[in-house]
Amino acid sequence: MAEGIEEELAQLADLTHIEIGRREKRPLCNICSRPVGVCWCWSLGRQRVETSCRVVILQHPHEEKRCLRTAPILQAALPKGAYVEVKGKRFPFSRLVYLENT
Repeated sequence: MAEGIEEELAQLADLTHIEIGRREKRPLCNICSRPVGVCWCWSLGRQRVETSCRVVILQHPHEEKRCLRTAPILQAALPKGAYVEVKGKRFPFSRLVYLENT
């Protein structure tokens, strides 16, 4: 029985020497950090969207690393100061006071 386990371990050890095929990463957009093939920043145009109110982006920290990356696209479309990004796992009432003042 121990002989069978040793043989299996030897086979598993051989697997550690297998080369993993590394692919080159796709080129990323300089604005939204999405892959160029799925980026739509080019459709935003050069002129930013004017708003009469401030846009508040509530973002969970894990969303920042997701590949959708919608917040940077929104930031690219709006003028500076037209949005505020608040990151957090929870947005309790105490943080709502902060949002009222933005």
